Amino acid sequence: MNKISRRKFIFSGLLTTLGLLLVNALFIERFFIELKEFLLADKREGAVSILQLSDLHLKGIKWKHRLLVDKINNLQPDLIVITGDAIDDKENLPLLETFLESLNLSIPKVAILGNWEYWGGVDLDKLKTLYRRQNCTLLINQSRQYQVRNRSVAITGIDDLVGGKADYQQAIRQLKASDYHIVLPP
Repeated sequence: MNKISRRKFIFSGLLTTLGLLLVNALFIERFFIELKEFLLADKREGAVSILQLSDLHLKGIKWKHRLLVDKINNLQPDLIVITGDAIDDKENLPLLETFLESLNLSIPKVAILGNWEYWGGVDLDKLKTLYRRQNCTLLINQSRQYQVRNRSVAITGIDDLVGGKADYQQAIRQLKASDYHIVLPP
């Protein structure tokens, strides 16, 4: 029986771990979409349903995106929050619009920026206009209040820490007292 040195054993283990992490990051995670729905509830009837979408990095509309849209439309959340990195290149604005057009227009949406919108050179005015057409508000160091199921929900959107200029104090300047306050961090 061949004996393996401790150094070779550790090196092999590290190399295997690195290889598995690389396979996960490049192949497996790209096809994994996690859907999280958050419910805000109190003693009044019915919970407020908020669905979060993050890190779409749209480069095309594929089967996984169509499946995601179907799930979201079936869930019919009260509010959708898009927490950055929806696209990572200014050329992909039409893809984002196609994706958002597939979602139920009556569902209000709130978005914040991620580092990739900045790094990809996305024109923020065009992005705001696109979002507005799809019943979505882009918050950059701002707060907005929504009425959902007889409750007020304040959403504060903070700009990206890396690509933008995050300013929490500015974001809460026009904050109104609400039943719930949700901060969408960078």
